[in-house]
Amino acid sequence: VTPLAMFDDIAAFVVVVSGIDESIYQLSDLSGKSICSEQIPALFTLHLLFSIDNPNREPLILPLPTDERKLRQLAMGNCSAAVINIETYLKVSAANKSLRIVFQSRTMPTYGIGITSSLPSPLKNRLEQIVFSKEANSLLQSFIVPLTGAPGQIIKPDLKRLKSLSAVLENL
Repeated sequence: VTPLAMFDDIAAFVVVVSGIDESIYQLSDLSGKSICSEQIPALFTLHLLFSIDNPNREPLILPLPTDERKLRQLAMGNCSAAVINIETYLKVSAANKSLRIVFQSRTMPTYGIGITSSLPSPLKNRLEQIVFSKEANSLLQSFIVPLTGAPGQIIKPDLKRLKSLSAVLENL
């Protein structure tokens, strides 16, 4: 697949625990405990599991689709930690100081549009023109907002950003 376009967005996640939980201060403390996260093979969940050094006592992943549900379950005591987007943490922590970060990931590029490399060049060029048109941009906003949480721009792929994602994936 050849990258055609990317959403101008980055992603990073944090693992948070209740601020009053005195038993968890680092990822290794989560071995054998429950963590509210996205279902595997979500990149953040895989990164988290890779980062915990004890393969004999992996945490139990409670799959939840939204950061809000993860935080609600954490507050109810149904999980020991929650894996959430850093943007969500920044919004929530401004009003509520009851969370504590025990891990923060590197930033990674997010979503994009790719095409098969077997397409002939004239068709690839035409698709690129369409994707970067004003009409397509307004249509794609209906996808960008739910994916990233905010309006964003469609940009040409940045090979440096893509290589950083490849490096993360190779370490999983």
